[in-house]
Amino acid sequence: MLKESIQQTSKELTHTTCQRIKKKWMTEDILELMENRRKNKHNKAEYDRINKEIRQKCKTAKEEWLNEKCKQIETEHKENPKSIYENVDNLLGRRKRTTTGCLKS
Repeated sequence: MLKESIQQTSKELTHTTCQRIKKKWMTEDILELMENRRKNKHNKAEYDRINKEIRQKCKTAKEEWLNEKCKQIETEHKENPKSIYENVDNLLGRRKRTTTGCLKS
């Protein structure tokens, strides 16, 4: 009984939402097209047309986003030369590793 009440209370207090993980360069227009594509799975011709449009928009959006980031890196490099390495690592998805050191028992 106590366990059930705790579980029920925790479900009420912690509102979980399913948020789609998306790339940083994805636009709302692309996400809407993806939703529309999902709804049209039964209609192959419409699905293929929407899928082609999504691929084209993704390609252009990603290229524009990368160009913008590169321009930003170039301008920041003039002020802080070390920032170029951090920004390139962020673009490539590299993360700094944290070292924990030796553990003693």
